[in-house]
Amino acid sequence: MHEDRLFSVDRLVGGDIQWCQRGRCCGLPGDCSGCVCGRGCLSIIFCCYFSRMRKHRRASMTTDFSMTEKYHPAPEIRANDIKEASNPVRQGQVSAGVGTLRQVSLSLLQDLLLNLYNVNIKINGHAPPADSLPSPADHVGMTSAGADQVQRQLKLGLLKIFPQDPGKVETFLSLGQVIMTASSVRQLIDAVYRVVRVGVGVVREWGVAGQDREGVVPCEGVGHINLETEEEANCVRLSWDAHKFSTNLLDTVSAVCQALRDERRQPTPVEYLAVQMAYHLLDKGQQMIDSRHRPLGCPGFRPHSNTQLALTDSGYGHLLGSTRRSEWLQGVVIHVQTIGSLEDKVDSAPSLYDFAKVRLHVGDAAPTTFFVSRKLVRARDGEALSGEVWESELSKMVQMMSASLSAAFSQGAAVCHVSMANLTTPHRL
Repeated sequence: MHEDRLFSVDRLVGGDIQWCQRGRCCGLPGDCSGCVCGRGCLSIIFCCYFSRMRKHRRASMTTDFSMTEKYHPAPEIRANDIKEASNPVRQGQVSAGVGTLRQVSLSLLQDLLLNLYNVNIKINGHAPPADSLPSPADHVGMTSAGADQVQRQLKLGLLKIFPQDPGKVETFLSLGQVIMTASSVRQLIDAVYRVVRVGVGVVREWGVAGQDREGVVPCEGVGHINLETEEEANCVRLSWDAHKFSTNLLDTVSAVCQALRDERRQPTPVEYLAVQMAYHLLDKGQQMIDSRHRPLGCPGFRPHSNTQLALTDSGYGHLLGSTRRSEWLQGVVIHVQTIGSLEDKVDSAPSLYDFAKVRLHVGDAAPTTFFVSRKLVRARDGEALSGEVWESELSKMVQMMSASLSAAFSQGAAVCHVSMANLTTPHRL
């Protein structure tokens, strides 16, 4: 009876278990002298059984795979297949026709002249008279005027920069005339490159090329943005790597400004043209989609210093100076404000367009703050304002400030400063 039970188990596991003379199981490694059949050898029998089943399963899986490989062979991998399977380079692009490119080219010419004016002041070492300072109204991109008026504005600005060099005045005036009368994008692009070359020559002639006080002067090189002209459509197309930057031009230009700071170089003519194109889009009301900004932070947790220095300017000083170096943006706050004269005693609010341009260049490299104010109507001859006039002025001031604050915060302002001059404590609250 004992041998019949062992024989049945032997047949169950396939006959692979060998038996010793005493009827004990020695199918597993080790000494089986202490294992008496019928007393504790049941676990050994089950182990042998499951071991046999695992071997059978592995053999069947190998057979199934071999049959699948035989009737459904895997395709061979070729080098061309790997190249086609890789992700293609996604490009962002923006196009502009003759009309848009004409406005952008005039803005580029004016900004380059403004930078030369700033460099000239630094070289002379003294501040210019107050009546000779450029105003936003002098910028050809901020006014609606005819060709004759634009030429007059350019000539007034050139006479301030080159008072004793009529040759430079005539050269820039001729380039401005070409931009105003060009009928194709090819002519406009050629005029832009000529403007850049003349500007670079002026900076080298003044001996400030490669120095920090040269400001922003485009130079030849390989940049992050490419330019193509389409003769049939009479337009230009700016393209860039969207995987590296963004599909939106404003976000791309902001990232390129940070790349220029990291690479410590001047923009190429195409990159400089793309910046002017971004200015044009901001003037039309577009905003950055990825409006990254840096808050003021809490003392003790700021990345560079607990005490931050506020660099104040109305706009162009930041574009030509403060935002050009990464180390200049460490531990500072970029504050946009127009300082009022002693006669006014009240600072005026800068343009939101200028603040948007500053935000475009700063990005998230430093906190950016904005100043909002509105001058109240003053009483004449010491007379107090009537109640109705006062309430009307106060209502206008509150509505204007509310709209300005909303626009500044939507552009990425960290803090907005509000002027409360000539207000009593109840009205301030």
